[in-house]
Amino acid sequence: MQQNISAFCPPALFATVETSIYRSAPIYPINFEFLKLLKLNTVVCLTEETPTRVVQTFFQEQNITFVHLGLKEYRGGSNHQGVPFSEELIKEGLEIVLSASRQPVMMYCSTGESQTGVLVGCLRRLQGWNMTSIFEEYRSFSNH
Repeated sequence: MQQNISAFCPPALFATVETSIYRSAPIYPINFEFLKLLKLNTVVCLTEETPTRVVQTFFQEQNITFVHLGLKEYRGGSNHQGVPFSEELIKEGLEIVLSASRQPVMMYCSTGESQTGVLVGCLRRLQGWNMTSIFEEYRSFSNH
């Protein structure tokens, strides 16, 4: 009996942040079978890059709400020179991620590190984590 290997291919840097809250790098077709197992309700993109047409179609076919926060941020919704994302993006991202009606939810950015790591770090701070633990988790997902 041959198993479908793609069911075991999560996106790069995929991890469970909390029950029904996930993080990753960008999504590709090889990840679709794995993502179906999560029964996602919402996917939040924190960068300006638009997913490929095939990824967008996958979201539609799976009834996954796609929220493109990063695009709004980079298209003039922010006037923060030199800052890759604003407090508004983080606030809106946290509101979406913490909303029970949006879960299960997955957030991602172009590398799975920067914006995603900051959003997760802010969530951890809300949970009462100390800064050392937050930075350690951030570093575990980054190349720095």
